[in-house]
Amino acid sequence: MKKMMTLYLIGSGTYILIGLAHLLAHLGRPEEFTRTNLYRDMSSYKIEFLGTHSLLKFHEGFSLAMGLLFITFGFLAILTREAALVSGKKTVILFHIFAGIGYLLIMLFYAHPGAVALCAVAILSYVSALILSLNYGKIQSDKGNVA
Repeated sequence: MKKMMTLYLIGSGTYILIGLAHLLAHLGRPEEFTRTNLYRDMSSYKIEFLGTHSLLKFHEGFSLAMGLLFITFGFLAILTREAALVSGKKTVILFHIFAGIGYLLIMLFYAHPGAVALCAVAILSYVSALILSLNYGKIQSDKGNVA
């Protein structure tokens, strides 16, 4: 049970780490970036969506939201660990696995290789925890059948 929970927490913590790294990378941009042509082009390109916004502000908003969403997903996973592993229903941990696969597919095309690797670690941790939880449930039911 302890190994299963440790693997699950590694997967959840990995999402928190991805989110923190995303926020730090975004907020820790070098000052030189503001003097590039890309920065000026993104600042001057306007998007009409519920008002007028620059492409730069639109990108920054989504970038910050993505980092926060990864952190939130990791903490929610930690908060639901009992339901994910101990209960007879495995829908919570399966959700984490399939959401992770979805993240991984998107990240393969758009994210830094380090973030892709961390996402893969999270998925593998959740899959390993699921396998252990299925075996744990089987052992528990076998103990109940012994008379």
